[in-house]
Amino acid sequence: MNEMKLYDIYEHWHIPFWQTRWFFWLTISLFVFVISLVLAWLLNKYFSKRTLSPHLQALRDLEQLKKRVIANREEAQDAYFALTGILKKFFHAHYKKSFVGMSDREMIEALKNSSTHQEENQKLEAVVNESAMIKYARHDALQNNFLHAVSVSIQLINSIKAPDKHSR
Repeated sequence: MNEMKLYDIYEHWHIPFWQTRWFFWLTISLFVFVISLVLAWLLNKYFSKRTLSPHLQALRDLEQLKKRVIANREEAQDAYFALTGILKKFFHAHYKKSFVGMSDREMIEALKNSSTHQEENQKLEAVVNESAMIKYARHDALQNNFLHAVSVSIQLINSIKAPDKHSR
């Protein structure tokens, strides 16, 4: 071409950045990263442990508590503290009012003001009075009395909230 004295029109050819090799690989890696994040989120959502309703969680905790063996005063105190703790958590979740920081007496008074029935309040008051005698007055606790208190608590929870068939 130089013999004919013809020269190229373009001296330097510019390649846009979106047509470069590094941009191509960066785009593919970013796409793979986003797809892997979405897949990880979906797998986590699918395989994550489903939460129980407050009613079923309280029943499960009470069933576990029922298996405890009370051999001495310290175990009895721990068991009754756990029993009232489970009841407070359930009432907190059910009535949307904080019962966790309340004393047992305050809890009973607050429940009397809520929509619980008189019979349920009397059952709860009997359980709480028995637990207060064990927890604070250091009375001896019998396994049968504790199992009765747990059974009354289970009946109380079942009467307040019917089982939810959609939860696990």
